[in-house]
Amino acid sequence: MNIAEVVAKMNVYLLNAADVCRKWLEPRLKSLEPNDWWSMIVLPSLSELQQQKVNERGISTLQGLDLQAVLTVARKNIYSFRNIEFYTDYYGMKDSIRAMFEVRNDWAHPTPEEVTLTMTKTDLSRYIDFMERFGGDRVEINEAKEFRASVEMPNYGNPIRIQEPSPCPADRPAAAVAKPAPAAKVLANPFELGVIVKKKSDPSQIGPIVGIQGSGENTEYQVWIGNSRETLYADQILLADASPERCNVTIDELKILLTAQQLCSPTNDQLYSLNAARVDFVPYQFRPALKMIHAERPRILVADSVGVGKTIEAGLILRELQARNDDFESVLIICPKPLVAEHKWRSEMKRFDENFTELDGALLREAINECDKDGEWPVALRKTILPYSLMTKELLTGKGRQKGLLDLEEPVHFDLVIIDEAHHIRHSNTGAYRVARYFTDNADAVVMLTATPVQTDDDDLYTLLNTLRPDVILDKKTFKEMQEPNAEINAAARLIRHQAENWRSEAAEHLACAAQTSWGHSVIEDNPTYKNVMATLKSAQPIDRATRVGLLQDVEGLHSFADMINRTRRQDIQNDFCVRRPQSVSVHFTPEQKELYEALMDFESHALSYLHNNVPLEFMMSTLMRQASSCIFGDILGCQGRIATDSI
Repeated sequence: MNIAEVVAKMNVYLLNAADVCRKWLEPRLKSLEPNDWWSMIVLPSLSELQQQKVNERGISTLQGLDLQAVLTVARKNIYSFRNIEFYTDYYGMKDSIRAMFEVRNDWAHPTPEEVTLTMTKTDLSRYIDFMERFGGDRVEINEAKEFRASVEMPNYGNPIRIQEPSPCPADRPAAAVAKPAPAAKVLANPFELGVIVKKKSDPSQIGPIVGIQGSGENTEYQVWIGNSRETLYADQILLADASPERCNVTIDELKILLTAQQLCSPTNDQLYSLNAARVDFVPYQFRPALKMIHAERPRILVADSVGVGKTIEAGLILRELQARNDDFESVLIICPKPLVAEHKWRSEMKRFDENFTELDGALLREAINECDKDGEWPVALRKTILPYSLMTKELLTGKGRQKGLLDLEEPVHFDLVIIDEAHHIRHSNTGAYRVARYFTDNADAVVMLTATPVQTDDDDLYTLLNTLRPDVILDKKTFKEMQEPNAEINAAARLIRHQAENWRSEAAEHLACAAQTSWGHSVIEDNPTYKNVMATLKSAQPIDRATRVGLLQDVEGLHSFADMINRTRRQDIQNDFCVRRPQSVSVHFTPEQKELYEALMDFESHALSYLHNNVPLEFMMSTLMRQASSCIFGDILGCQGRIATDSI
């Protein structure tokens, strides 16, 4: 293997990949934001270093961005592109983008010792997969396959790029036409160059296939219809002159095929995480997972009452995302330091057979340094727990020789970020908020947990929702407009829930007021659900319990933040409520601990007697006695504080 030739070839392929990515991105970006897609989508997607380079060079088009930058834009926005077109293999496309980052890092500045046969073959396969998924030129793809074959088999001068059709049975030797063993029932792809096809949506439009790009489920067929080419997918066309090919299967085979289809293409109608953890089946705890998989983006604020089981709900969401994506592997949990010290999250996640690493300052610095060196977060820390106490502004910007998160060439990416007690980041001027925002902006899915979002003021709730869904909660003006009808909707929901006197007419009045707001005119007024609810409330027909529950769900669904917030109250779950039963455990002091405790109490009593003469000491010493008896080691900090302030 000639290293110089391989490096030169791979750099040409990197240029090809960048060009393909630009061509794939531009029409989709313009569809998302026709007027100002560059400043509204592209620039916010870039890292701070990339934005600085763009500003210094005056770049204003995708042609000015290098491969790393266009891949960053693709990765940040591929989820949004699903709103304008359907992807049969979304996770495969996302993984292909991530793999191209690794290819780029491998071949940016390799030394001869770093160029190995294994790395070359792996990266060539990644490049070919990327080109096929994102509409690369067929000639360039075949050339790359030929080069890969020459790397694998140097003495093979003309590797086969496209499989030739098998010879007819009459042309084979006698031994070759022996009856084969039973094979799997697979239907061949009938769509080839020159084949006449028709559109499913309009069978009168017929034409030949004149071009094919991509492979597998992402194959694009160029069909000449009328006087122009149309790009269609396999599920949009039929053979023009052929009856459907039949394949006879048994009942058992049909069940296997249907099961395989369900597993390969998860739907939003069912959960795949049932019985996936050592927890009791409590139906309401699956509500956040159901809401999340139905949401436009997998991001949710779980605002359940205290004790309802938010930790378990987060674990069930984790399991559901794992079941739906084979490549789901990295999770970050952010929580207060006491929960890390008590190992609460680490022990809770063991119920879901997940092992998490708790980060301290030294381990976090080591992870950032390794990420700076290798271009990716350490594999050993793919599932990790980070306390708020480490989320300082220095963690972002760095300090001295220690680099920060913003200094990394590639942002740290997690498949899922869970933020416990999210009200800790409700102030946008704190380091905790800025670090949390960094991780959520670069994550695929986000779950925030807090029992007090509705007790905070509007600014705090805005900060949380803007962090969760910045694509929807654009600014405070948008938030205020969206929030305006919610008070009326909540009032209607309370009336339906408690069935107060004249609840039907009063609930209808509140909903009518909600529809008269600015947001109500644009979103609620013409909503079929709203119209059905109003018709039910105003009708003379009696409403039974099942109808009332459905009515309540429909009304709560009109809430402008319904897709972002899940709130389960104690009164809603009745007998399913999780009751916490605290138990006091008595542990006797060791002789050494008892001696230290008595010496400490004796010293404190003498000191207080000297300072306060005849004042009763029991009350004044009660706090110290509780602290020392609960954890004598933990009381050391309290003693140090009193010594520093001359309190003793």
